Amino acid sequence: MSEFKSNYKIIKEHNIVLEYHSGPIDAGSFINFKHNLSLHPDFKSDLKYFVHLQDVTFDITKNDIHRYVDFLTTNNSIFGKRQVALITQTPNQVVNTTLFKFTEQMKNQAIEIFSTNETAFDWLNIKNVHFNEFQMLFEPLKPATVLV
Repeated sequence: MSEFKSNYKIIKEHNIVLEYHSGPIDAGSFINFKHNLSLHPDFKSDLKYFVHLQDVTFDITKNDIHRYVDFLTTNNSIFGKRQVALITQTPNQVVNTTLFKFTEQMKNQAIEIFSTNETAFDWLNIKNVHFNEFQMLFEPLKPATVLV
């Protein structure tokens, strides 16, 4: 079984963090990732989030979702008011992100779920950058594909 892997890039001039995740994801791993992200020197509480989840398999329960939401609530001063675009493609991803969205509803976040990078990018309303430029910034976060 593969392991959970995450990469990110904070783009200060566009006030956004790009996240790429792959492998089986559980609440503890994702909380650790978010904690480490918050320690980055360019991290700010009002960043927009582009969270690519199309290469993950969620290995979580409803209690795990509540645990993650509790983590965000407890650290509200760190994560602040934010826009979060979640990019998914499989039923497993859609179900779990939808449960998260409804559990987190009425908190300090605007969360939407998308099936394409372009629609997520459009919703985040990133000023002064074209989608193709954005894709060039995002692609290096993905691991290289090895052809056999």
